[in-house]
Amino acid sequence: MVVWQVGEKKARQTPPIGVRQLISPLPALASLSFSDRPTACLCTDPELLEQLKGLPCPVWGDGFKGLEGCLQDNWPEFMAAAAAPFDPGGWCGVVYLCLPLSHLWASRYYQQLVANLKLNLEIGFDCQALDELITNNFSKVRQMVGHGKLTAHMPFMDLHPGATDYKIAAVSVERLRQAAHAAIELEARRAVFHLGYDPRLNRESEYFVRQVCTRLAPIMQQLQKAGCLPVIENVFEPTPDVCLAARQNLEQATGHFVGLCLDVGHAQAFNNTSLRQWWDAFSPYLAEMHLHDNPGFDDLHQAIGSGVVDFRYLGEVVKSRGQRPLLTAELRCEEAFWASMRALQELWGPANAD
Repeated sequence: MVVWQVGEKKARQTPPIGVRQLISPLPALASLSFSDRPTACLCTDPELLEQLKGLPCPVWGDGFKGLEGCLQDNWPEFMAAAAAPFDPGGWCGVVYLCLPLSHLWASRYYQQLVANLKLNLEIGFDCQALDELITNNFSKVRQMVGHGKLTAHMPFMDLHPGATDYKIAAVSVERLRQAAHAAIELEARRAVFHLGYDPRLNRESEYFVRQVCTRLAPIMQQLQKAGCLPVIENVFEPTPDVCLAARQNLEQATGHFVGLCLDVGHAQAFNNTSLRQWWDAFSPYLAEMHLHDNPGFDDLHQAIGSGVVDFRYLGEVVKSRGQRPLLTAELRCEEAFWASMRALQELWGPANAD
């Protein structure tokens, strides 16, 4: 058990065990061994609470309300919280974490993180992973994921499956076929696709939709036959129309359902269409949501609740929908993950309330 005391003020009560006193800034979680990570934190200064939202443990205030509790002569309760698995609102077992496969493969830190927290993952198939790691290593990758559930994020960097240049399109399609094979081998439940649409270049959207769907349909059909649901994610599309048209076209071409993934950060940062309009358009076909935040003008993948995305509204409409879509957090660091789980607990309530 590792207890941190954060703040320059002296604790009002003497703890029954040794504590490590820290003064801001705190060390990055990725720099700590898992044996040195805090299992509880006692904060002696309420002004520091905002900085502690990224900790992977309950944060109690010393005589004032902390993030998870208040210490007032109730050390047994504090110690019990320190000994229990930390899962704000039960969201850690519900929300998937998007993680590039090359990161998982190369980093002992990520491997331990996934194993210790028993996370469900959305594996990002980047080019390095597909070319250097995947071949003949499916069992090792599955072992790293453990018993967690798995979805796949198809490669998108530099790809343009709807390109007018047929050679560029052919390379893009081949890369996506390679990723589809990996997703099937790893028994992924879903595969998330970017269409590659750019309104600055693809002026004739109907032509683009025909081109991209002709090329993606065989790949999606292969996934569907293996029990993996293909879903289309919004990125630079200025309105939902292109995604809706592509979804309908692909569903007709494959003969099976094709879902949509609402990336709320992209919807906020890349266009002037309201979040409510995106939700209303996507909701009937919504299979997944990508959760992250931003200031409204850049795709920063910040912690939920730290930007301008209206997550309170999203919580209301997700709950009213009845069946909750699969939720995936797309974040840049572990601290953002914990801050996001706390934000979901605050804004959406307990995970099992749905």
